[in-house]
Amino acid sequence: MNICAMGENDSTVRQKARLLRRIVGCGKIKRFPVLEFLERVLCAPDSDVKLEIVAKDDMPDAYATTNTALGIIKIREDVYEGAYNENPRDRFTICHEIGHFFLHQPESISFAHGRVFKQHSLEFQANVFAAELLAPLPMIRGYNVAEVHEYFGISKQSASYQLQKVM
Repeated sequence: MNICAMGENDSTVRQKARLLRRIVGCGKIKRFPVLEFLERVLCAPDSDVKLEIVAKDDMPDAYATTNTALGIIKIREDVYEGAYNENPRDRFTICHEIGHFFLHQPESISFAHGRVFKQHSLEFQANVFAAELLAPLPMIRGYNVAEVHEYFGISKQSASYQLQKVM
């Protein structure tokens, strides 16, 4: 399932996120169906990828983790519920973990997206992937920050970041 190699630049990572959108039939949909993709495609019952929803107390220092070697994505229950309720940060967090899964196979490292964030190339790639999966650059041209935030379901900060890349 590796669609991207380590060390690829953010342009290539963005292309891979757009490719994934097209493959799953979401190429022209503004608001990417994060949980539907996670549950029905990536972690479908017949998939080798397992989804675990865990209590906040069981994972206090991370919102979610991905272990590519074991094929396990763990998401804190409050983050899962937030994504269900269309919270932009929680939608981004889950897409960040999806990015780790697709970008960093077959690494046997467990990645965590949480409050303790260190700028690292793997984390940067997962962030770029998440931003592009949620709000692809070609689709946001002509919109302003508030519109991208509303239509694509991302934070205003992420919308601003993406729009800077369009220019």
